[in-house]
Amino acid sequence: MNTLFSLGFLFIMLFSLMFDWGMLRKQKRSIKFCYTLAYLAAFGLFASKYLHISFPMPTQFFIHYVSPWVSSMIGV
Repeated sequence: MNTLFSLGFLFIMLFSLMFDWGMLRKQKRSIKFCYTLAYLAAFGLFASKYLHISFPMPTQFFIHYVSPWVSSMIGV
């Protein structure tokens, strides 16, 4: 992920939060919680990229573990 893409992602995330802030105040508590959780997860993954912390993604798990097992079962 290059710096330009990262800054663009950060600005889009902040502008989205800024524009949704007014509508979010009128929502139920459960919607506020889900919204906050989604933003914290996105920002956490974004920050972990710059702290050089890598999380295993679902596609990595599939490619490294599931795909070889399926290939051996099929006989390919």
